[in-house]
Amino acid sequence: MKNLRPLIMRVLNEETSWHKNAIEFHKNSPKIMKDSAGGINYNSLDDYMWYLVNYVDYPNNPDYKKIKEFILLLRKYGFLDTDVAMRMRGWLKTKKNFLDEKWGDKSIKHVGGDDSYDDWLSQIVSMGKDHYEAALNIEKNYKKYRDTPYEESFSYAIPYRIEM
Repeated sequence: MKNLRPLIMRVLNEETSWHKNAIEFHKNSPKIMKDSAGGINYNSLDDYMWYLVNYVDYPNNPDYKKIKEFILLLRKYGFLDTDVAMRMRGWLKTKKNFLDEKWGDKSIKHVGGDDSYDDWLSQIVSMGKDHYEAALNIEKNYKKYRDTPYEESFSYAIPYRIEM
């Protein structure tokens, strides 16, 4: 039994850390506003999502499973409203579509098919708003972003509706 104590303590500390992170994230994240029709204001969703992207820091911590657990934890503790949670994947898809409009016919290093291209688009979004906006300016930043390495897709970190 004594040999299990360090393992149990480590697991409990990690769990406590995730809970503290969820509370800290909620306390500091931009708040989602409603539009005049009672739906989600897109600008506030955009601010919230970019905050989330920066907070989880996927390029330096590319563990989409942990990020998904974190998002689900936010939902579990009431820090993420259902209507916001349901729009997260749509937000990511919109960002990737804008990138695709600019990059769809360009040559990108190590991208050979649709799956790897989608992973690359997700990687650009996961790098944060500044990189995302810079990548939209192909004339200025083509060489910088065409060689961007990518991990297995950041999009897997965003839960599907059925998981919420």
